[in-house]
Amino acid sequence: MLFCESYFRKGVFIVRVSGNLNNDTIYIFKKEITSIIKYFEIKKAIFNLSDLNIDNDGLNIIINNCNIVKNNGGDVRFCGIDSNILKPSFHNEYEALSSFN
Repeated sequence: MLFCESYFRKGVFIVRVSGNLNNDTIYIFKKEITSIIKYFEIKKAIFNLSDLNIDNDGLNIIINNCNIVKNNGGDVRFCGIDSNILKPSFHNEYEALSSFN
């Protein structure tokens, strides 16, 4: 099961993902998150992955969405994941949000 929650704060698209992100649940992420990033041409995004179990397929869809944001001329931050996996990574959404200023 995968749960996606998203909202805007201070012009930043914040995404909270929990559950399992894998080949069986990628379609949910694409429908709920990727579609918004593409439609609104998101330029600033934070992915909170602290409650997420992720495999290679899930990691690939996260990276794909980061590339979409970067191709829009934007930037991405992460929280809740090891900084050796995805960078820049912060302890929480507040720190990630503050880093955009």
